[in-house]
Amino acid sequence: MTDSNIHTEESQLDNEIRVGAKVRALRRELNMTLQDVAEKSGLSAGFISLVERDMSYPSLTTLMKIARAVQTSVQNLVIIPEGSGEINLAKDRKEIEVIIGNVRYARLNSQFEGSVMNAFEITLPPHYSSQVATHTGEEFFFILEGTLTQTLGEVEKQMQPGDAAHFQSNLPHMWSNPSDLPVRILWVGDIPIK
Repeated sequence: MTDSNIHTEESQLDNEIRVGAKVRALRRELNMTLQDVAEKSGLSAGFISLVERDMSYPSLTTLMKIARAVQTSVQNLVIIPEGSGEINLAKDRKEIEVIIGNVRYARLNSQFEGSVMNAFEITLPPHYSSQVATHTGEEFFFILEGTLTQTLGEVEKQMQPGDAAHFQSNLPHMWSNPSDLPVRILWVGDIPIK
């Protein structure tokens, strides 16, 4: 293996965001058990254990619940780039690849005092499936590319490019990509991700 190959592999590892070790460290710092985090987040202790070992990947909304339970913010667990201003040019956009099931998030919104909306272009890898989530607020998304299976409450729909959904986030919801190709989504919501 050449030095340049070693450097490339190290760079790729440096760019990966692994939330498990951060969650575990914060939990231990607070003298919390897995069960304590589970109760505060509304998730199972088994799931928290899998997250801590980077064997399961929470969605951004589930990560928000875990962050609250360990008294931190999502921003402290995952580096989410700031918006690039009121006008967001694609060439200037910073994308992050989160090791949360290899889901990629590119922030589209700017941030200013009083703003409540967050907007991301989200790319779901093939065969990705989120956990069921419920939280306060509302969400809107629009399928840009690919096929998505969306579950809202008891209703499951296959969605194609051009399809959209807008719903109150307290309705149990999840999505999955059943195909061999990525799905690109424009997502907007009022979930506090700071």
